[in-house]
Amino acid sequence: MDSRRILISIIILVLLLRFVLIFVNEGLWWDEAVYLGLADNIKEFRYSLSESEPVESFRPPLFPLLLAMGFDSILPARILTWFFGMLSVYGTYLLGRRFLNEEHSLIAAAFLSSFPLLIFFGNKILTESLFVTLLSFSLLFYLKSFEVRRYSILAGALTGILIMTRYFGLIVVFLCSLYYLYRKSYRHFLFFSLALLIIISPWLIFNQMTFGNPIGAMIINYQIYSSTPPEPWYLLFKDFFYIFGPVGFLSMAGILLIFRNIRENRDFHILFLLSILPIVAFFAAGHKEHRYLVSFFPIYALTASYFMNYFKDFRKPLLVISMILVLVSAGIGAKHVWDDREGGKALLEASLYLRNNTPEDSVILSEFYSPLYPRKWSALNPWVEYVGKRKVVLFPENISDMEDVLNSADYALIYSFGPRVPEYAAEYVEKSARFVEVARFSQWGKNDAVKVYRVV
Repeated sequence: MDSRRILISIIILVLLLRFVLIFVNEGLWWDEAVYLGLADNIKEFRYSLSESEPVESFRPPLFPLLLAMGFDSILPARILTWFFGMLSVYGTYLLGRRFLNEEHSLIAAAFLSSFPLLIFFGNKILTESLFVTLLSFSLLFYLKSFEVRRYSILAGALTGILIMTRYFGLIVVFLCSLYYLYRKSYRHFLFFSLALLIIISPWLIFNQMTFGNPIGAMIINYQIYSSTPPEPWYLLFKDFFYIFGPVGFLSMAGILLIFRNIRENRDFHILFLLSILPIVAFFAAGHKEHRYLVSFFPIYALTASYFMNYFKDFRKPLLVISMILVLVSAGIGAKHVWDDREGGKALLEASLYLRNNTPEDSVILSEFYSPLYPRKWSALNPWVEYVGKRKVVLFPENISDMEDVLNSADYALIYSFGPRVPEYAAEYVEKSARFVEVARFSQWGKNDAVKVYRVV
């Protein structure tokens, strides 16, 4: 069997593994519940988790909009994200064909399919898989636009859609615009910019109407993350293997090699900048999340494959090494998914219990699980709000206000894992005669990870 068939077989094997892993996940994360809740409300022409306030409306709208098209329940949504993960592999292969041979384009696609954190986040109802797909195709048409001008329109449209998925798309807008101007491709820049503005204009109008500023959602998003405690600058070095997996070392070596040979291919300019700028931004950001770099994994898959391609005299052993790295990376990714299989499980089950066993007009008293988010813009308890379909009120910050809140609540939900706000809530409920336990749900081996109480 030739190398092409072997690589395609490995890619298919990894993608099938990722599909099977969908059914391993038993829980639901905060962000997953928020996206599903937004999608559910979009069908009622409301981009918010609240009927009266713009709750969670600062999030870019494309992903919830896609979920609203028949994918707004857990399993269909996870299959959709798997589909985008599969599409991103093909997009990376096509992008690789710009400067790699067939074999090493397939190696780049295989690397992307097996990045451990991309497997992990691709198993969630999150934006990573959609973003990396759009990134690979928008960059592909951007590079093609220097050969066929009309592709600049498609590149601009796709980059606009990229921004509507995650605000990290602004990095791509900045670099692509700058490179058009550097190349003195002014007409390309004009077509690119117009197409981008047409795509994002409905979102700008929504922002103006909702927040009083055409970029209000982006400002709120920045304020939320800039207000969180900063992580150490060396986090990338500390968590390098966790973020990139074993392929990451090849990715970094490939970046250096591309810089060294940057005059060989004009595509290398934008590829080098897109590999460096996310890392620089990661260092500069106070609040650092591994997910920031996951968004640019197609670039790092390409740089890793370029490094392998450079040593042509060692083609066969390097091909074997590439295949081993792909399988090892996929195994690490599968372990990440397995280890987190119960993340949010107890809250999901408790919310289903409330939906099936309480009156529709019930009000649920809850702790606040996202203390870093301003309550004005944040969901209160998206599991109960989306899955449970019940109204939520929060425990007051001051225990002296507790009686007033109790008069409006019918049930209470207490979660054993942090963060929890306020800290007094669990102990208060345990000791007060006003609460009667009616159900409990397990997670991570803890039988009472979530308790549901009736307020009497």
